[in-house]
Amino acid sequence: MKVFTVVAGAVIVVAYAVWGMLVMNHLGLVAGSGLPLDETLATMESAGERASMVFGYVFAALGVGLAGWWAASSLLKRERGPIGVLAGWCAILVGGAAAYFYTSIYNLMSLGDTFFDWHQDPLADLQRPLYLTSGLALVVLAALGLGFLARGIARRR
Repeated sequence: MKVFTVVAGAVIVVAYAVWGMLVMNHLGLVAGSGLPLDETLATMESAGERASMVFGYVFAALGVGLAGWWAASSLLKRERGPIGVLAGWCAILVGGAAAYFYTSIYNLMSLGDTFFDWHQDPLADLQRPLYLTSGLALVVLAALGLGFLARGIARRR
């Protein structure tokens, strides 16, 4: 069960990181402007705004790096059970929402400054899986914490 939790968590975190990078660096810019990426970037450049792909790559690299680190450390530490592994994955995914927001804001602000009537709904549709995943991870993490607390209280009685 522990190996399954490690592998499933790593796959989810890596997918989250890659999807976030794609939305930040390509899909979100295209959805927000309604133009192909080359035209979007050219229009932004001519308006004095820039889009940086660095933030998306950093987001993806941090996500993949955290996934690799947590997977390796979870497999190497025998005392960490599947619940502890799951809690770690959930914590990483919860932090992913804030990390995505802060790393994507540069491109989104530049997009909004360039295209005053930009298409926010298609962009929100692309971002929704990230925020829903982080929200679900927060619920699971809270449930794990409450379960741990309840077991502790039951043992004291």
